[in-house]
Amino acid sequence: MKKKYRILLIILLAAAILTAGVFAVGDALSVPGSEEDPLITLSYLNEVFAEYVTELFRKDLDSHTEALQTALEERVTALEESSREARNTADWQEVTAEKGTVLTLSLGTEVILRSGSVSVQSGTISDTTDALEQKAGAELEKNHLCLASAETKLNAAEASALLIRGGHQIG
Repeated sequence: MKKKYRILLIILLAAAILTAGVFAVGDALSVPGSEEDPLITLSYLNEVFAEYVTELFRKDLDSHTEALQTALEERVTALEESSREARNTADWQEVTAEKGTVLTLSLGTEVILRSGSVSVQSGTISDTTDALEQKAGAELEKNHLCLASAETKLNAAEASALLIRGGHQIG
């Protein structure tokens, strides 16, 4: 009988060792993240996750693109308006000034006296034809190109005709 128990004990011991071995090998094969048991399969990455990331990227890119496009359109509109204003002041304008009229010229404004009599009331103006600087009290010469070197006020001593290119105010 002792022999029977001994054989049974050996069989149980062998079964326990075998069972422990099978579990040990199984655990070794199914280690999370190992090649045999990856956390995420390559097919999942290629099919599902890549599309998800691509869609997020597209949405983010679209929102940035829209913001940049809006900013660019606003800038283009501002530049077009500025260009339109510059073109308007870049053209020569015929101006008739009655006796006693005061003309205020912005910096860089060009003026040519065609007829009449106009004098510098305040500021300075450069007579580029004679290379002279005209100060307060000086009269402009007819058909001379003059350039306002600062904000300058001109006074019409009699009815006068002028050509003006640049920023100016009458009155």
